[in-house]
Amino acid sequence: TVAKSKGAAEEEDVSPPLTIGKGQESREQRLKDENNYKLLKWNFNMPTKEHIQQLNEQMATVCSKSLHTLLFHADFKFHLQAMEKLTDFSTPENRDVVIANVDLILKWSTLRLFDTNTTVILKVLDLILCVMNVCNDGSFLLTDSEVSSFLPYMVSLRMGDPKEEIRKKAHAIAKVLPSLYPGNKVFANLMDGTKQKNARCRSECLEAMGKLVEEFGM
Repeated sequence: TVAKSKGAAEEEDVSPPLTIGKGQESREQRLKDENNYKLLKWNFNMPTKEHIQQLNEQMATVCSKSLHTLLFHADFKFHLQAMEKLTDFSTPENRDVVIANVDLILKWSTLRLFDTNTTVILKVLDLILCVMNVCNDGSFLLTDSEVSSFLPYMVSLRMGDPKEEIRKKAHAIAKVLPSLYPGNKVFANLMDGTKQKNARCRSECLEAMGKLVEEFGM
C-alpha cells in the first residue's frame, strides 16, 4: 500500500501544474459568465468565503491536484511552494496555457496581496510580473475584469507599503502593464490610489503616473 501511494504521488508530480480549460471551464466562458453576473464579481474590501470558494472550484478544473492543494492550503508555506511552481511554469513555452488561466492566477494573487508575510507578498509580486512578461507577446491584451481583479488591490495595499523592496516590485508591474492594457486605464487606477489615506501610497502613485506621462505623453 505504501509503495502504491508513493507511486501515485510521483505520477501526480510529473503532471503539468496547469492545463487549458475547455468549454464551460475556459477563460472565455469565465469572463463571459462574470460579465453576465452568473459568477461573483471579484470586487471586495476583504476577500469573502464565497469568492475564495468560487475560485477554488474554478481552479480545481485546470490545476493539477498537487498544485491545487498548495494553492488553497491554510499554511502560507504551501502558498510559497505554489508560487514557485507557477513561476517556474510561466515560460514562453507555456505561454498559451498561462494566457488561458491568467484570470485565475491574477485572482489568486490578489488573495496573497492581503497577506501580512513579507516573503509571500514579494513572491506574489514576482509571480504577477513573471506572468505579465510571459503574456506580453505583442498581441495579447488583458480584459477590464482581469485588471480590475488585481490592480486596485495592488495599488491600495502595496504601492505605499513600508518596505521599499515591495514598492519597487509594485512599480515594476505598473510599468509593464501598459504593454498589456491601455495606459490611460492604468493611469486611472493609479489616480484612484491618490485618494488613499496612506500618504506614501499617494506619493508612489503620483510618481508612477508621472512615469506614464513621460513614456506616453498626455
